[in-house]
Amino acid sequence: MKSKILARLLLMLLLATVWSACKKEKLTITTPPLGLGGDSTATTPTDQFIHDSLTVPYNIAVYYKWQPGMLDFPYEIVPPKDDKVIPALKALLAIAFRPYNLETGNTDFLKRYLPKTFKMAGSAQFESNGTMILGQAEGGTAMLLYQINYITNLAADSAILKQMCHTMHHEFGHILAQNVAYPIAFKTISTGYTGNWYNVANTDARKMGFISAYAMSDPGEDWV
Repeated sequence: MKSKILARLLLMLLLATVWSACKKEKLTITTPPLGLGGDSTATTPTDQFIHDSLTVPYNIAVYYKWQPGMLDFPYEIVPPKDDKVIPALKALLAIAFRPYNLETGNTDFLKRYLPKTFKMAGSAQFESNGTMILGQAEGGTAMLLYQINYITNLAADSAILKQMCHTMHHEFGHILAQNVAYPIAFKTISTGYTGNWYNVANTDARKMGFISAYAMSDPGEDWV
């Protein structure tokens, strides 16, 4: 009899505990949530440079302060160092933007076709097959630029700078191809497209009519 009473008491205690845990508690927010006023910071010289050099003339927003979900996961990509952002953007403006402005006579062409969002990463994105992604164009709406942390004024590091500007031209080529399609007959000029392009040397790819081994990945990359 005592055991039954004890069991009932334990059951009542358990139900009371569950009911108490399920009750709604009043939540008091003392600071605004992130993105709604809780993460505001003062304008930095880097922010001002981006505003004056890219946002105003080209209507481009540049993200170098990372936000959740901005880049692909689970890749181990590090954010850019603040002191590398302005030098990288100055190089991009001089080497990648300026030729289009000189050719067209103004900034209208780039303002129309460039993506409105640039995302910067400190390192490259390494794939499981050993290849390294240096940049991406996300459907013409955003452009990702990597390896910002490795850009310097040293001649020995010039290859990184050339890669970044080459990547910008390359990804911009994809955007232009989305607006003006290249002739379908172009796909029949070269043969030998392969998903294993990274196992082919550039010298061998050129003998087959490609500008680089990466151009062998598909006709779209070959065109760009």
